[in-house]
Amino acid sequence: MGSLKQCSVGAVIVFVLLLSACGGGTTGEAPNKDNSGEGTESSEAVALYKKRCISCHGTELQGRAGPNLQQVGAKLTEEEIVDVVSNGRKGMPKFESSLTTEQIQSLAAWLAEHK
Repeated sequence: MGSLKQCSVGAVIVFVLLLSACGGGTTGEAPNKDNSGEGTESSEAVALYKKRCISCHGTELQGRAGPNLQQVGAKLTEEEIVDVVSNGRKGMPKFESSLTTEQIQSLAAWLAEHK
């Protein structure tokens, strides 16, 4: 019976280690990569991302229905991002009438930091 008890204890330990290694997945929050710029503007941009973008671009900018934005700043300039957010693209709605110019600029600046 001692061997069976040791096996059960070993299985529990392995299970606990595997469970702790998983880390619980994502928290549903937008990424907080390099917000070292202007804190208030970055906070506003993150809030906008959570409210308007996360459903298509994912919690970690990884993409879902919309493309991956994790390195969008390496592919598009801030001005190009403003244009895409304002006017939309194939499959993406335009936000020029639902967000202010300042909100779009803040979001574009934050996204442009992701290189």
